[in-house]
Amino acid sequence: MIKLPATSTVHALLYRHGLVTHRKRCGYKPKGTLLQHVKQPNQLWCADDKAEFKPGHQQQNGRHERMHRTLNNETTKPATFNFPQQQDRFDHFIEVNHQRRAHQALGGKYPGQLYTPSSSSYLSPEEPDYSYHDRTVLMTIEGGSASLIGK
Repeated sequence: MIKLPATSTVHALLYRHGLVTHRKRCGYKPKGTLLQHVKQPNQLWCADDKAEFKPGHQQQNGRHERMHRTLNNETTKPATFNFPQQQDRFDHFIEVNHQRRAHQALGGKYPGQLYTPSSSSYLSPEEPDYSYHDRTVLMTIEGGSASLIGK
């Protein structure tokens, strides 16, 4: 039985003899603005989308994973009995996290102290009608499942 060489070796041989060519690269140029000197918070936002990490791997993206763990522990454990109560927990978490809890990365200040609203005008969308807010969640302990009453 003959063992074939690696794919890269075959490609190198074919390329050397002119039997294959490289693909043409796309002439894409990213759109955007040049970086500027920032004088106030939220004046310019930049994002680096080259970072890759696996969800749930704190060693790769610790701050983000820590925020999700805190959010989960403070808002969903234990779960509430209906959606409005759950939304109240989320609203309370936002209030505490932004207005009452000092952040070490911000020099002991609250995020709400440093936030400046955008000068751009924004038209608010129409208020959606969430018809499921009147349903109550029925929790079953033995099976570990949850279902909505009437479903």
